[in-house]
Amino acid sequence: MKQANSNIAGKIALIDDLPSPSPVVERLLSFVPGEEGTPGDLEEIISMDPGVSAQVLRVANSAYFGFSGRISTISKAVLLLGPKEIWTIAMGIAFHQQFSSLFTSHCFDLDVFWQHSFLTGVVEDRLAREIGHDEFLLEDAMTMGLLHDIGRLVMATHFIEEYDRLYEYMIEHKVSLLEAESVTGMLHTEIGKKLCRWWKLPVSIEQAVSEHHYFGFSNTSSPSKNGVITGVSNLIANELQKGGAVDMESGALVRALEGQDWLRLAVIKIIEDLDRLMGHAREIMGLIKGD
Repeated sequence: MKQANSNIAGKIALIDDLPSPSPVVERLLSFVPGEEGTPGDLEEIISMDPGVSAQVLRVANSAYFGFSGRISTISKAVLLLGPKEIWTIAMGIAFHQQFSSLFTSHCFDLDVFWQHSFLTGVVEDRLAREIGHDEFLLEDAMTMGLLHDIGRLVMATHFIEEYDRLYEYMIEHKVSLLEAESVTGMLHTEIGKKLCRWWKLPVSIEQAVSEHHYFGFSNTSSPSKNGVITGVSNLIANELQKGGAVDMESGALVRALEGQDWLRLAVIKIIEDLDRLMGHAREIMGLIKGD
């Protein structure tokens, strides 16, 4: 589909009321499990928000982890489940709490959005672990997946009329939402990129947010590894949400993996374990939401 001659940069530049991260989200984003941050630092960050702390303990004490009623403090949760697992749970809770109370476009399914974001993060984290040789990628993988569609969430919560028109265009012309964005000039990747800079997020996350459609409608000709692994994780998560199997020969996945041999083997390996990954993502997301 030919993109309309829209002044995308001009439209994005008009966005002057982007949300700021909540204090706990901001501090969690600055904490990297396993690097400079210590378990004590993580405990302090989570404990600064009573709502997040209570929900982290609820999740940690769930039947899913097998510690029912045995974890009474954040420090014990970190000790038993590990900093990376607790950080991931806390990030999901804090991010969910910040945006879920906002009014959204009636065309936007917030539950589907959260499930997709969290599932993409779980898949991306697993892919990064299979690759194994890039520690920077490994530590950022879950966050990149969790935040990759943040631009679409901003559109649906802060630019409701524009999002409604976008959705109407999609229905009327029988195209995908991404194609409608490309035609109308409101790209969620560009809005997400602006938010990343507003929040002063690491370059790795900005690349994931702005480049994850590199094989389709992005203007990125030479995507970073962060953009590629997020784009592939996004595709896999989409297929899982549709209830279908992930086919290595599907058109989108073939295009996404073209020239990306460093990632192909990892994708093949995790396909055999996708049911477990899906179950893990749904279970944790349900606990975070309080289902």
